[in-house]
Amino acid sequence: MRIRAKFACKCGAVETGRRRAAAGWSVATAVKPCRIGNKIMQMTFWDLVKATIVCGGLAFVVYSYPALSQALIIGLLTLMWFSCAHQVVKSARR
Repeated sequence: MRIRAKFACKCGAVETGRRRAAAGWSVATAVKPCRIGNKIMQMTFWDLVKATIVCGGLAFVVYSYPALSQALIIGLLTLMWFSCAHQVVKSARR
C-alpha cells in the first residue's frame, strides 16, 4: 500500500499525488503556487491595481484622520486578540 503525500498551499487547498513528490517538493517546506483543480491561482494585473487602490485609500484615511484611525485600528486588533484568546481557552478546556 502506497501512502500519497499531501501538499497544502497558502490558501489552504490540499493536493495529493506523486507528481509533486517526484518533482522534488518537500512535504514540510514546499512553497508553490496555489492550485485549485487544474487552475493555478496567480495575481493578475487587475488584482494588483485593486490592491494598490485599496492600500492607497486606507493610507490616505489613516494619514488624514490619525486619532480616529488609531482608535479603529486598536479596536480591530483588540477584537482579533480576544477572538484568538477565546479559541485558545475553548480548546484548552477540552
